[in-house]
Amino acid sequence: RTIDDMHSMICSFYQYLIDMQLASRNPAAPVKVKYKSPRMQILEQAEVRRFLASLQGEWLEFFFYLAIHTGMREGELFGLRWSDVKLPQAAISVQTQIQWLYDPDRPETRSRYVFQSVKTDGSDRRVAIGPAAVDRLLAQQRRLTVQRLVMGDKWDELDLVFPNNLGRPLEPSNVSRSLHRFLKRAG
Repeated sequence: RTIDDMHSMICSFYQYLIDMQLASRNPAAPVKVKYKSPRMQILEQAEVRRFLASLQGEWLEFFFYLAIHTGMREGELFGLRWSDVKLPQAAISVQTQIQWLYDPDRPETRSRYVFQSVKTDGSDRRVAIGPAAVDRLLAQQRRLTVQRLVMGDKWDELDLVFPNNLGRPLEPSNVSRSLHRFLKRAG
C-alpha cells in the first residue's frame, strides 16, 4: 500500500508541474506498481490454543488473549484505558487508539505517539467480554498496581491497560518481535 501511495503522490506532483507549465510530461505515469502484499496467515483453533498456552506467564499474555477474543486492532489495544473497561458490565468501550508517528525532530526515539479516536463511526463500539477476560483484567490491574509502586516517580500515569514498564504505550516493534518469538515457540 505504501508503494502505491508513493507512486500516486509522485504522479500527482508531476501533474501539478504540468498544470503549472513547469514540465511537459509525467515520467511516473507509465510506471505500473507491481507490489503484492503478503498473504495473511490465519491460525486454526488448535494453533490458537497452543499459542495461548505457550504465553502463560509472559508479559504480553493478556494483550494477545484480548486481541484474539475481541478482534480489537493493535492500535486499539495500545490505546485501551481503564476508563474504557467496564468490569461490572463485562464490556470494553472501544473509542481510542494510539497512532505511532515518525518524528524526525526527535532523533532519540524517531517516533512519537498520539491518542486519537478510532478511524470510523463503526469502529467506535462496545465489546462484550467473558468471565475469563474479566478475571484476566483484574489480574492485569493487580500487576500494574505493583509495577506503579516499584517504579514510583518514574511511572507515567496514562491509565493504560497495556503500558510498558514505565506506564507509557507499548512500542509496536517490541510487540511484533515478541509475537513472532511466541509463534515460533508455539510451533
